[in-house]
Amino acid sequence: MARETAWHSSGIESLDGAKNAEDHLLAQRLRDQIEQLPEKFRRVLQLSIVEDMDANDAAAVLGIPAGTVRSRLHTARKLLLETMQ
Repeated sequence: MARETAWHSSGIESLDGAKNAEDHLLAQRLRDQIEQLPEKFRRVLQLSIVEDMDANDAAAVLGIPAGTVRSRLHTARKLLLETMQ
């Protein structure tokens, strides 16, 4: 379970200490939106960003084709972009 929430303290953490309250609020909003993603999208995002895995490595972990990982990662990013605008 720790791996599933590891991104909370990785990657975005540099904004947590920011003096600019707007940056902090934006980072929190991004975390909230990531939490709202369907699990299949959230998992590929986590493996890509937190674990720094490429599509082939993430595919091996998830037991799905690398093309599916790339597709889900693209969709996850698109959904986040839409909700953050």
